[in-house]
Amino acid sequence: PVFYGLLAKSSRRYWAYGLAALIVLITGWTRVVGNVHTPAQVITGWCIGVGLLVAIIILEKPATRWWQTNSLKNRIIGSFCFSSLLIIIGLFAAGIAAEQTVLD
Repeated sequence: PVFYGLLAKSSRRYWAYGLAALIVLITGWTRVVGNVHTPAQVITGWCIGVGLLVAIIILEKPATRWWQTNSLKNRIIGSFCFSSLLIIIGLFAAGIAAEQTVLD
């Protein structure tokens, strides 16, 4: 949802939102039909994707403003901290995923 949602937003055309939603729905459906994911996993992915899309849209202007008004030193520190946070979240998610069985 994030990629296609931002693509639709940048086009500023109403039909692009419908097309983006259709692509996301069809992709999710094919993942379930192909036995790659369960319906619960696809729905969870959609929810996370929509949440990230909304967060990106809300935070885009404040983050751009912060980036443009800070020194190079502060940009580097901010980038390092944000990247570190993403790595920690990824490690946490990988730890949770490792406890689940994928194939029964």
